[in-house]
Amino acid sequence: TTEIYTLSLHDALPILIEERRFRLPKELQEQSTVGISFQIRNSIEYSVMMSKADYNYVVASYDIQRDTIQYLMPLFTDYNFDKKVETALVVNRTTNGNYTVVTILTIDEAYESARILNRPTAIWFR
Repeated sequence: TTEIYTLSLHDALPILIEERRFRLPKELQEQSTVGISFQIRNSIEYSVMMSKADYNYVVASYDIQRDTIQYLMPLFTDYNFDKKVETALVVNRTTNGNYTVVTILTIDEAYESARILNRPTAIWFR
């Protein structure tokens, strides 16, 4: 999983969390921004690990505004990877090969976004 830690949990992440806090599950909304940042990091690490076993786990999505491919990953709460997913992270690969969290979507928004390319089959969408 070391390649993901070219992941840019950049200075804008706290701002993103505050702007999108309303989309998070209730139990996450009440956590500190730092706590949510750790949840994001752990969810991405888990998603990368899972994608090595199941290439459908991380779902490609097309961003019409930027004409780029983005990746959807589940955001897990309380490190419970069996719990139903309510929220997804949108991650971009930058030109220098790093990854950055772009936004946070509800699971319904993520599903609609993924359907632009094809029907998502990742188990966390179920």
